[in-house]
Amino acid sequence: MDEIALVAALRARMRGEVVASADEAWHEVRLPWARGVDQRPIAVATPLDVDDVAAVLAVAREHGATVAVQPTGHGAVDALEHAILVRTSAFDRIEVDVEARLARVGAGVLVGDLLAALDGTGLVGPTGSSRIVSVAGLVLGGGQGWFARLGGLGGEWLRRAHVVLPDGSARWLDDGDEAMRLLRGGAGLVAIATELELALRPVSDLRGGAIDVALEDAGAMLRAAGGLVDAEPGLALAVALLAMPDAPVLPEAIRGRSWCAARVVLADVDERAIAPLRAAAAPHRDAVAPIAPGAVHTISADPEAPGASIGWSALVPRLDDATIDALVAARQDPALAPILGIEVRLLGGVEASRPSLVPQPTERWIVSCIAPIPPGADGEAQRTAVASLADRLASVTNDLTLPTFLAGGPLSRALPPDAIEALRTWRAEHGGAVLHPSRLPD
Repeated sequence: MDEIALVAALRARMRGEVVASADEAWHEVRLPWARGVDQRPIAVATPLDVDDVAAVLAVAREHGATVAVQPTGHGAVDALEHAILVRTSAFDRIEVDVEARLARVGAGVLVGDLLAALDGTGLVGPTGSSRIVSVAGLVLGGGQGWFARLGGLGGEWLRRAHVVLPDGSARWLDDGDEAMRLLRGGAGLVAIATELELALRPVSDLRGGAIDVALEDAGAMLRAAGGLVDAEPGLALAVALLAMPDAPVLPEAIRGRSWCAARVVLADVDERAIAPLRAAAAPHRDAVAPIAPGAVHTISADPEAPGASIGWSALVPRLDDATIDALVAARQDPALAPILGIEVRLLGGVEASRPSLVPQPTERWIVSCIAPIPPGADGEAQRTAVASLADRLASVTNDLTLPTFLAGGPLSRALPPDAIEALRTWRAEHGGAVLHPSRLPD
C-alpha cells in the first residue's frame, strides 16, 4: 500500500483535517481514550460533513485500506494497521424537540452533552455510567446505563439513523431497513453513522445517588439488592465493591479506603422502593436526592482522564447466596487488590421492541470489574487479578456479556452466532470489507 499516495488523496478530496503517520500531531491524535491499545493507523481523518465521509471510504477502497470510526476511543481494541481512523467530533449538533419527545444528535455528540441539553425539559435519553462516551457508540453498541431499564438498551432509543454506507451513498435508515437492525449492535461494521434520531422518555421526578456502607456489610447490601430484582422499570441499581489503593493520585477522601456503594436512579419511582437498601446496614453516606439528567454521571464518578486498564464482565443469572458469597470473598482477597471496583448491575426492565442484533438478556444481572494500569507498569498484575476474578466467578456467571461491556473481547461474547453470520453476509454483499472488522470473529 502506498501510504503517501493515500494521504495525498485524502487531503485532496476532504475539507476536514487529515493527520498522517509522518506528522508530529499523529502521535497524539491517534491515541484512544483506552490507552492500553497502541493504535497505529495510516492516518487520522476528521470529516466535516457527509461528503468528507464518503471521500474517506472512496480513498480507502481505491488504496486497499479499511476505515475505522472512533468518536472517543473508549472501545478501542486493536492497532488499526492499514486503516484510516475517522474521528466524528465535527458532527456535534444537538436538536431537542420537547413536544415530540425527540432528539437529533450528531455522531460526535457525547452522552453528557445530550443529557445536559435535556435538563429542565422533563425528558431523559440514553446514557451509560460515563458522560464522555459518544451517544452513537452507546446507542449503536446496545449500551446499558441508568435509563436502560426505563427505555431499553441503547438501540431501543434509536428511531432513525443517517449513515454513509460502504459504497459511499448516504441515506436515512429506519426500522424498515435490514441495515438498521444490523446497525443496532453492528455499528461501524455496517456503516458510518453521521446523525441519530432518538426517542426520549418523560420523567417528572428524577432522583439518584449512592448509599455507602462498610465493605464488611457488602453481603447484606447485595442481598437487599437481590430483593429488588422485580422492581419497576424506573428503578436502576448497581452495587459496587470498591477498594482504593493508598496512591497520591487519588483524592484524599477515597485514598486507601474500601467500601460498598449501592448506586441508584429513580425515574418516577417512589423513594420508599429503596428502603431495603437503606435498611441493609448503617450508611456512611446516603446521597440519594433529586438530580438533573445532566448530573447522573456523578453517581458512578467514572474516570474521565484517558488511561490504560484491564476489564472483564459477564452476565449473572441469579444474585443468590452462592453468587453473593463468591463476590464478597473475591473482594476480600488481597491477590485481587489491583481491581479497584467490582460492580453488579440490575438488568431487565422494559421489553425490547425494535429489530436489533443485541438480544435482550434473560439474565437479570451483569458483573463487571476494572483494574487500572498505573503509568509505566506492564499491566501483568492487573491481567492476573482480572483473570483470577473471572475464574472465581465462573460457577455463578456465564461466558456472555453486553457489547459495550466487552472490554476488548470478540463480539461473539455479546452477539449470538446468527447475528455474527448476518453481519458477515451483509458485509460480503454490500462491500463492507472497507469497514475495519474490529471485534468481528475470524
